[in-house]
Amino acid sequence: MLARPEHMPKSLVSQLQLQVGKARIPRILLGTSPFIGAGQFGSRAQIYYEHFYKKPENIVKIVLKAVDLGVTGVQALPFRPVFRALKAVERELKERLTIVGTIGPDDPLSNIHDF
Repeated sequence: MLARPEHMPKSLVSQLQLQVGKARIPRILLGTSPFIGAGQFGSRAQIYYEHFYKKPENIVKIVLKAVDLGVTGVQALPFRPVFRALKAVERELKERLTIVGTIGPDDPLSNIHDF
């Protein structure tokens, strides 16, 4: 059994990948539901919405910390503040993150275009 991620060296975390066809996808992805104040967070959803969605610079801080821990993949929901934050992180790091995009039911073609 592998150690918990906080006890794994950064290099080991970043090497945990799945091969899907020709693509290599990190086995550990940072989720983005808190960044949009998703409903599953109940009474905290509004707090998350105010703290992250309305202030993408706070998303940037979390993503940078995740990268510092070796997590370079993000399961991204199709929301502009999330996109802006991820682009800001890539500019700061001068490298690309692995983005596993999620499309929504309302406008999937637009979501695909955004990714």
